[in-house]
Amino acid sequence: MNRPTSRRFRATAIVAALVAVATACADDDPASETTAPTAASEELSPETSSDVPEDEQPPPATEPDEPAAEVTVVDAVGEVTLTPTDTGIYVLDENAAIGLLTLGVEPIAVARFYQDVAVAPVLELTDSNTVEPGSIEAIAATNPELIVGVGHPSHIEARPQLEGVTTVVTPDGASTWGDQLRVFGAATGTDERAEVVVSAVETRIQELRSALVEADLDGGEVSIIQTFGTDYYTYGPATLAGELMAALGFTRSELQSDPDGIRFIQVAPELLAQETDADLVFAPAGSDSDGVSVFDNPTVDVGDTPSGVVLEVWFQAHALAAWVILDDIEAVLLGDGQTTTLDDVPDVWNDLIAAVDAQ
Repeated sequence: MNRPTSRRFRATAIVAALVAVATACADDDPASETTAPTAASEELSPETSSDVPEDEQPPPATEPDEPAAEVTVVDAVGEVTLTPTDTGIYVLDENAAIGLLTLGVEPIAVARFYQDVAVAPVLELTDSNTVEPGSIEAIAATNPELIVGVGHPSHIEARPQLEGVTTVVTPDGASTWGDQLRVFGAATGTDERAEVVVSAVETRIQELRSALVEADLDGGEVSIIQTFGTDYYTYGPATLAGELMAALGFTRSELQSDPDGIRFIQVAPELLAQETDADLVFAPAGSDSDGVSVFDNPTVDVGDTPSGVVLEVWFQAHALAAWVILDDIEAVLLGDGQTTTLDDVPDVWNDLIAAVDAQ
């Protein structure tokens, strides 16, 4: 990667009734042979016409619907066997809501578990019924057919009570966004759509990587560091951002390439200068960092024009976050440097869904 001399390539991250036709038995009384049969007792053959108007004819007999097949999914707790449904779903958090919405599934309620300001515009755009996290009684009052959420410790702790209401599916929060989406797809009978969503993101990655190679901007070292209170953390290779950087061909420092799969790795303040000495630096800032960027630290020097990115999106693991991160990388390296703002999120969502629908 050609390292820009001005170091301007810097950014800030974050799914019948059975009708029987009854015919009366013929009257065995011989006297009845001289009596004209009624419409209810007459046995009709294909060649026999009926005096009953066509619109009053009884409906033809139909076969009963076969019961839906059960599936077994593996989530953060273990195996869950259920009959897939794409209706009557109560969602425990916004991350799971984004997963279902990309699958075209409309939940009956979405709990604002994270109070996620980045996802809020999408929930509003899709007219989702958002509610405050409620008690087991409040959840049961919605009469859900299925309860889903990402495997957050709070959700796992509440599983015994939730399972007293209905079936619960909570994919492992440490798994990739694609694997989480596949669990949601299996549980809602939208498996094919889940694969299409994953394919759309993978296609976008390959297109961007090809563009970076053509511009001779691939293969450089990338650093991703954010503040959290008074501490500093880097996004490890197991985070969505880390996975995308690797898929695009970027390298990371030894610290940021932690082999133990730790998602967020603490960075000592005295190492900030070293860990931000890279070809491309993303320093996510937002409400989780009190709006403070790593770039605000006087020991960090990355040039005069760092661009802001939304921590709340970069921090998450779903298709919308992947699209935002890819947009931001493209903007910094191949565009005008203007990365995604919270106001841009609805447009990014529409772009993502259009790309999925086009697959």
